Amino acid sequence: MSDDLEQFGEPEGFDPEFGGYFEEEGEEWKTRPLYGAWQQACAQWETVQKLLEAALEGLAAKAKSGDTAVPVDTLTEEQLHATAGDNPHLFLYDHALHLLGEAMCVSVKLEVTNACLYIIRMENASEIRARVRTIQASLLLFAAEGLIQRSYIDAIRREINTFRHAFRAWVQLFEKDEFEDEWGLYV
Repeated sequence: MSDDLEQFGEPEGFDPEFGGYFEEEGEEWKTRPLYGAWQQACAQWETVQKLLEAALEGLAAKAKSGDTAVPVDTLTEEQLHATAGDNPHLFLYDHALHLLGEAMCVSVKLEVTNACLYIIRMENASEIRARVRTIQASLLLFAAEGLIQRSYIDAIRREINTFRHAFRAWVQLFEKDEFEDEWGLYV
């Protein structure tokens, strides 16, 4: 792999595996405030995700027990999407799966954002924010329709708010590097 990178002329001293952010001496970077803030954000999101999974598990169970001609868990993803609009039970099940997917994407974006370039960190942070806001909006819909117990909604919203504070503390520690954003977004 390093031979492949040499042919593209990587800048001297740049470590492509870690985006140039880590110390050469060892793991001193783990004691930096950025790493600690990242760990707090990850741990807080894990709490949010567990609560969300518990709440949506109940919603999915309601959808599965509804009047559907075909058991929900035997449908392919394409079949589920195609028929979800015609059946409110399938729609709820499909939407619950979508939210769980959004939550998983937040986890993945958090994990990969620890060690990358500023531009990629900012891009991932923007995606994290958008996905969390989608989850929040959907929870309000589920609350308005009485589909999830209010106690779950309130607990998830509190944990998301705590996550937002941890996320902000982490993002504020991002350091702009010398690499330019070719798209001009994060300058």
